This record gives sequence, structure tokens and C-alpha cells, in this order.
Amino acid sequence: MRFRIPEVLFGALLAVAIYAMGMTFSSPIAPPNAEPETGAQERPQKQASKANTDERIADYTWWLAVLTGALVLTAVGQGFFIVRSDKTARIAANAADLSARAAIAIELPVIKAEPDQFGFGSKQNADGPRIEYCIVALISFANVGRTQAYPVEVQYGWTFGNALPGIPVYTFTKRFRINEIIHPSDTGFLNLDEEFAFDQGIDPIEAVRTATSGLWFYCRLVYLDFMQNRHESSFCWRRHQVVGKGFFLVDSTPIYNRKT
Repeated sequence: MRFRIPEVLFGALLAVAIYAMGMTFSSPIAPPNAEPETGAQERPQKQASKANTDERIADYTWWLAVLTGALVLTAVGQGFFIVRSDKTARIAANAADLSARAAIAIELPVIKAEPDQFGFGSKQNADGPRIEYCIVALISFANVGRTQAYPVEVQYGWTFGNALPGIPVYTFTKRFRINEIIHPSDTGFLNLDEEFAFDQGIDPIEAVRTATSGLWFYCRLVYLDFMQNRHESSFCWRRHQVVGKGFFLVDSTPIYNRKT
């Protein structure tokens, strides 16, 4: 059996206090067969008894003050131990929660993505001007995590100009089939076939090649993990065009690359 030191001290101090109170209020009682005394003899005895009583009261008061102080110190000590125990318990609970979150995070899907089959073109509608456009035919996704990802939808957009907007604007949305799964170490594709038209008179190929303007493509994939929790992974690329070919490079602007 384990004894708590504050409780033992509290019990001992309480016993001493009860004993002191008993000693204070106890007084000598004359035996029943004692002979009556004269008034002259009783007066000094009464004075002596009163002095003895005052002395006991003073002693009791002193001991009571000492015991009260000891009780206060014991209560403070108990409060300290309670606060420390509560802090230790909270630290242990937080550590356990972080450990559980880390264990789950290790098992979550990790999604990679890139645009595919990019091209430029031009077309002329009936009774309309010729329009320059670019097209992203596919987005490929790869799961490099440990568990399956269940894609819900992908939102995407593009910017042509001198800089990215401060906040992503996803203009288009494509939904995945209900039975779509991105397995670990697997690659999935989503057909976009989306044309991004430019203002009349702009030659996007020449503008991107000469770096007078930039062309960015960005997307946000929404998916569920194995616990059916919703996640989002955002990606952004900038197009670099050279003679005869071109390629996308990752643009690491934080707000365009958020992961949840």
C-alpha cells in the first residue's frame, strides 16, 4: 500500500490539534472527600487556577497558530503536487495524441501531379476573328504514399500575364468516377481536353518563348483517405517554351501548393 505524504502529515497535525484542545479545556477537579477551605485559602487558588487557565489558552493559541501554518503549508504542497501531476498528465496526453497523429500521417496517401499533352493552336469561328489558344489534354496523378487515395474532383485554372494572382482562381472542375482509386505506386489520368483561349491579337507561343509574359497552369485535387477524411493537394507549374519544344517547371508559390 502506498502512503501519500501530504495526507499522513494532515492526519498527524489534526491529531495534535485535537490533543491540544483537550488539554486546554481539561482542569483539575478536587476529589469528593476534600475538606472545605476558607475564603482566604480559596482566593489564591482561584488566582492560580485563572493564571494556569490563561497560560493554557496562550499555549493553545500558539500551538493552534503553528498547526494552522503547518496545515497551510501542507495545502500548498498538495496544490503543487496536484498542479505538477496535472501538467504531467497533459504532457503525456499531448505526446500520445501527437504519436497517434504521426502514425496515421505515415500511412496517408501522398499525391504527385503534372499536366500532360500540352499544346498551342489557333482556330477561327464562323463570322468571328481567329483565336489563339492552348490546351492541356491530361493531368496525371501518382500516389507515392502507403495507402489508397479516393479522388473526388480536380479544380484547375490558368493565368497568362506578368504574375500569378494573389489567390488561386480555379475556373474549371472535373469530377472523378465514383469507383476511381489511385493505388500506391500507381499513376492515374484525368482527361481535361480544356482549351484556354487568349485575347485577340496575342501570340502566346512567341510571348512565352521570349519571356515577355508568363503562362501558368494550376490545379487542386480533392480526395479521401482510407479513413474517409477529406484532403486537398494543390499544384502549380509555369510553362517554358524553347525552339521546337517546351516543358512545365514547378512554381513553388506557397498559396498555390497547399496540402491538407
